Amino acid sequence: MLSVSNFLSRYQTFKDSTLDREKIAQTLSIFMKVSFTKKEIILKDNVLFIKTHPAIKNEIFLKKTSILSYLKEKNPEVSVSDIR
Repeated sequence: MLSVSNFLSRYQTFKDSTLDREKIAQTLSIFMKVSFTKKEIILKDNVLFIKTHPAIKNEIFLKKTSILSYLKEKNPEVSVSDIR
């Protein structure tokens, strides 16, 4: 008979995304000089979704490449490939 740990072993690779969202929110707040919370940040399949005012979103999209490189520099353990 198989133990429960065998069934749950596949879920050991999942990590807590709230810590990543907090780190991303802090880094974006420093870079953009606008306050972000972890509620405004969604990280799904290495794609960063930001819920904020449209004017701030436009500013983020204009600086997208520099933000991505800044995020990788400050938080190398957090993987973000795109911002939408």
